[in-house]
Amino acid sequence: MDEGGDPACWAHLNDEPIEVPSQQALARLLIDLSDAVVICDADRRITFWNSAAERLFGWEANRVMGDSVDIIIPEQLRNRHRDQFFAEIRGEDQSIGRSIVHTSGLHRDGSCIPLEISLSALRSDRALRPLGIAAVIRLSNEERS
Repeated sequence: MDEGGDPACWAHLNDEPIEVPSQQALARLLIDLSDAVVICDADRRITFWNSAAERLFGWEANRVMGDSVDIIIPEQLRNRHRDQFFAEIRGEDQSIGRSIVHTSGLHRDGSCIPLEISLSALRSDRALRPLGIAAVIRLSNEERS
């Protein structure tokens, strides 16, 4: 606690501005995360797949790069996923990033796995619409259909 009785805040310990990590450092972070990271372009093609995604879904990155994200979506969820994805890309739905999504994913062996997914639209400074969608994914303790 500080003198005013409030908990200490680490932000006040260093008055120097925080250095923004380089693109190389951010890329290394995505690669090394223990959660799966899957990034798709605006056409739903996989453009990034880290080693945790390999472990979670059973597919090696070199096998899925450029493929449709449908490879990890159970068939009964594909139409809904496609509709929501393109609504976000068109700017009609901007709910991505507001909550954790509980759903099922498709493992390479054909089994469905319960997942928790945090989504984020990828935007550039100049693009009015998202360039793609990034997902941070982990196994869920909740069973989903």
